[in-house]
Amino acid sequence: MTKIKFCGFSREEDVEFANELGVDFVGFVRDRRSRRYVRLEVAKLLSRFLGDPTPVLVHQNLSRPDKLEGAWHQSENFKSWISTGSHNRIVTVRAAPDLDPEAEPEVVCWLKSLGEQYLKSVRALIVDSFVPGQGGGTGQRVSTDWAARFVSAQPFPVLLAGGLTPDNVAEAIRIVRPYGVDVSSGIEVSPGVKDHSKMRAFVDAVRGVNKEWSSD
Repeated sequence: MTKIKFCGFSREEDVEFANELGVDFVGFVRDRRSRRYVRLEVAKLLSRFLGDPTPVLVHQNLSRPDKLEGAWHQSENFKSWISTGSHNRIVTVRAAPDLDPEAEPEVVCWLKSLGEQYLKSVRALIVDSFVPGQGGGTGQRVSTDWAARFVSAQPFPVLLAGGLTPDNVAEAIRIVRPYGVDVSSGIEVSPGVKDHSKMRAFVDAVRGVNKEWSSD
């Protein structure tokens, strides 16, 4: 069954509704460049409203040892975390929206070069759209043809992100067949402020595909 990750939370009422909907992961952004950035204390407080969903801290560019160690300490109360430029837990792969379906992103070569001990620590990959100077939450779509090829070639579970909405997520899942889908801007009124009707519609769309597959 396709997993669901909602990301970029900053308000208690939105976290509570995500919990009510029973999504799989809820993300809190710790990158100061993001319009969805929240302080660690806020992320910890908001995560207390979660039951089954796994809280996730989203970091960026943790290649420096001191930043990497700091992220580990910050994540003590969280079950998972995401970063780029790091070999830990969940790694984000960014692809330009118009990427050639046959292209292989640099991160694939980088993953192949990692030692076995580091590869063991990688739990999943997130495929997101690449926009120069920005992190996630851009609303730009990833080429589904490229993503489908990428997913089928990976030994790791892959979550699909980038421009997903309640209207297009079902089609994207059918084409790409990812482990899960990740959405932020597609369920928002404004950065960090969620639209509850879009949140519910997104979940319904994903679970509709899951129901189709379970009945096959």
